[in-house]
Amino acid sequence: MIFVQLKLKKGEITLDLTNKTIIMGILNLSTDSPIKESIVTPKEALIRATKLKNDGATIIDVGAQSSAANTKTLTPEEEIEIVIPVIKSLVEHGFLVSLDSWKPEVAEEAAKHGVHILNDINGLRNPRMIDVALEYDLPVCIMHMRGEPQHHYDVNQTYSNITQEIHDWFATQIEKLITAGIKKENIILDPGFEFGKPMEDNLQLLWELRRFLSFNLPLLVSASRKAFIALAIGLGRTQQGEGLFEATLTVQAIASFLGAHILRVHDVYNATHVVKFVNTLKSVATRKNLKPPWL
Repeated sequence: MIFVQLKLKKGEITLDLTNKTIIMGILNLSTDSPIKESIVTPKEALIRATKLKNDGATIIDVGAQSSAANTKTLTPEEEIEIVIPVIKSLVEHGFLVSLDSWKPEVAEEAAKHGVHILNDINGLRNPRMIDVALEYDLPVCIMHMRGEPQHHYDVNQTYSNITQEIHDWFATQIEKLITAGIKKENIILDPGFEFGKPMEDNLQLLWELRRFLSFNLPLLVSASRKAFIALAIGLGRTQQGEGLFEATLTVQAIASFLGAHILRVHDVYNATHVVKFVNTLKSVATRKNLKPPWL
């Protein structure tokens, strides 16, 4: 069994993720989000965060900047004005909070106000993000993505072997961050489902998810209601539609079973029941010393 834990320096909290999955609930402050029912105003944020926590979320992921194409780009000042009061409030109320942003100015302000994790879809490719993580000794989530946020569909999205490419990118980026001074145990990996990746390649990533466990680091899967799931069940490229919710829960169950340590989700209550079952299944299998089906 691989021992995996996530240490949150704020308050010296340690989350034991060994052979289990926890939930990261999405607190969406972006009016551009395609999942309209997930959007809340800053005034509603504490109420939503409380519900997410009561429904089973361990971490609350706060973001105001949409990464989708053709959406408004907030200035760092605009993003700070939206997210920082929310982060400050949630930290004061005892929530474990991650910041969903790729802008170092926003990350630094969030760090000053006690945020626990930096969730950067740009994979800390910006050296200034590395500086913030180092200065405040924060765990970081690095996501694979060709191209840039909001423009990840503008580059070549043909992969000879997507799993191998992402595995190699993780290896390179982990080495780069460690060389810069970030502790290995402060790194969380996100394969970047849907970010400029064709449907079949997303499904390959899910099928081969266990390859990323070789790094012995927390593995985060963010695949909630994404378009590749809709395509796989015949809905076309959408993030709405009948059956997408159920298919999303299926993806989350598979990801949890295959070793994802953190699921970033919109539908926390439902996903919590999924991971409760999978976590119990893994616990019983471990106690009975059952051989995993992939061996």
